[in-house]
Amino acid sequence: MPHPLELMRYLARGWGTGERLPGGEVASVLAEVAADSPSSLLQACRRLIERHPASGVAWWLAARALSALGPAACLRQDAHQLSHDPTARRLAQLLPARVALAGRGEMGEVTRAALGRRRDVSVVRSPLSAGCVLVEAWAAGPEAVLVSAPEAALVSKAALALAGPGGRATPPAQPAVPAQPAVPAPADGTGQAGVPVWAVVARGTLLPGPLWEALLGRLPAGAGAQVVAAGQLASVVSERGLEAPAVALAAPTCPPVVELLDW
Repeated sequence: MPHPLELMRYLARGWGTGERLPGGEVASVLAEVAADSPSSLLQACRRLIERHPASGVAWWLAARALSALGPAACLRQDAHQLSHDPTARRLAQLLPARVALAGRGEMGEVTRAALGRRRDVSVVRSPLSAGCVLVEAWAAGPEAVLVSAPEAALVSKAALALAGPGGRATPPAQPAVPAQPAVPAPADGTGQAGVPVWAVVARGTLLPGPLWEALLGRLPAGAGAQVVAAGQLASVVSERGLEAPAVALAAPTCPPVVELLDW
């Protein structure tokens, strides 16, 4: 049986550099590290984050593990909770007949599972013909979500944030890294304005403010990620169902542990 840290390195290579990690599998490996080599848990958590800095799940698991009185038991419970996330089922119940996605290649695991449950839903590329625009968060904070650059561009095209008082539209999605600017939204809120944008925030991706800021500070150039402000979202779909962004993004389930804020 390999040492837990060696297993962590091996699996990290297998997961590649994508930011949508298999949360249940990651939690199970971290649980083995916590049980067999507790003094190595902090190192393992930081290594995971260094390899996947834009993954909300990596930060969430690390924060819960490092703050738990019994980290191994906590991580085993988290592995079960992440593997039985009801968000896909909730989303499937809510989907309109036509949804706009940035592309099949950008589809997250929760979105894919929900569409698998709803064969009657048509996927389109244009917001004009959709009941909603759907993006899936890599991570989320109190006032924003982090999505892929193509998804952020789709949000801007949809001009989700309706024209407010005085006819001014909310600014388009701002890039988390300057290499990939989002497609600007119409300045007057016209065109595709009015198409609601739903952000899918799966279990284990919502972070408290300090961890969210730490995540953004660690994003490398060329990460392919962009921040979409909560004001550009009509709704958030989570394990609790469909909620207003201000409500859905205000209840993280991990603490802002200091070991992850500055190292």
